[in-house]
Amino acid sequence: KVTLVTSPACSSCKHTKAVWERVREHANFKYEEVDITTPQGRDLAAKHNIFNTPGTIVNDKVVKRGQLDLHVALEIVGADLRAISGTV
Repeated sequence: KVTLVTSPACSSCKHTKAVWERVREHANFKYEEVDITTPQGRDLAAKHNIFNTPGTIVNDKVVKRGQLDLHVALEIVGADLRAISGTV
């Protein structure tokens, strides 16, 4: 399961969301976005020591803090880069 911790005014979050949307077109995995300004988001951020967004959590472990690129996201979910043409 991939959980993306975001915040409303975060430009890097928009990019990272677009990356995950692209990857989800080619790989099957559970995905959720959690806003850090909500109670659930604050709890999740505190648990994982996420102080800035975006934060990417996979199976309850932080795998990336900050903006995520397509190649890293594909690696995280084990998808083949050849399945996706173009970039985000």
